[in-house]
Amino acid sequence: MPRFRFECQYAGSKFHGWQKQPDVPTVQAVLEEAFASLFGCSLKIYGAGRTDRGVNSLGLTVHFQLSPEQYKKFAPPPARWSKIINRRLPPEVRINEIRQVYEKFHARHSAVARLYGYRFVDKKNKFTSMGRETGWVCSRFSFSRARRAVRLLTGQIPTETFSGSGGSNYQAELWPVNLRLKRFKSGTWLLVSAASFRYLMVRSIARAVQSLAVGIWTVSDLKELLEEKRNSLAPAPPGGCYFIQAFYHAKSTETIFLQGYQKIKKYF
Repeated sequence: MPRFRFECQYAGSKFHGWQKQPDVPTVQAVLEEAFASLFGCSLKIYGAGRTDRGVNSLGLTVHFQLSPEQYKKFAPPPARWSKIINRRLPPEVRINEIRQVYEKFHARHSAVARLYGYRFVDKKNKFTSMGRETGWVCSRFSFSRARRAVRLLTGQIPTETFSGSGGSNYQAELWPVNLRLKRFKSGTWLLVSAASFRYLMVRSIARAVQSLAVGIWTVSDLKELLEEKRNSLAPAPPGGCYFIQAFYHAKSTETIFLQGYQKIKKYF
């Protein structure tokens, strides 16, 4: 069964998240519709993560497979598929080159690490190459205070405190994460790496960093929150949150963040 993968970039403000749902627009649904129109048959599209409503992507890995018969009878070579698909997608969604992978590859289950980013900006109207306004506008944002928050949060964070409710099964009291903070021309970026993430985890971490950076919290407040281990954080707005990349081979933490920096520079 020929299996293929690609990366997908999208502006989340137009969608009710990645996962297909009845009667609302989702990224998975528009991709499946575009691929069905190309191949003349229904296809199931699988993503490396399930971003929630309003969250963006710079490089969500996606895979699909065809039957041997479907593959053989389809005329255009795989090198041309992405260009054809992009013409059938809304402007808020784009995919890059489609390439064949081994038959057991799975965009979600084969990933060994994932990288998200959260973007803080000092003013509105900062746009990406896909034309959408993004980022959480935060006046009085102190980089040095935000960096202190990052140092405190790097390592093991209480899972329930930094995850949203809604039926999630908290299988671990503490969740291992790595954080970095870096300035770019496009704003200040918080990068968060982990093997996987709980619901709203990245946005909850971003809320904690912002609260210390703008002076809502003190360092003592954040330390107390980490010790209490209770669900008490409202997530940061979704527009500043990005799925940056999934990794399928073991890499050092610094390599993961370096590749994330490169992807941010590419799209902003």
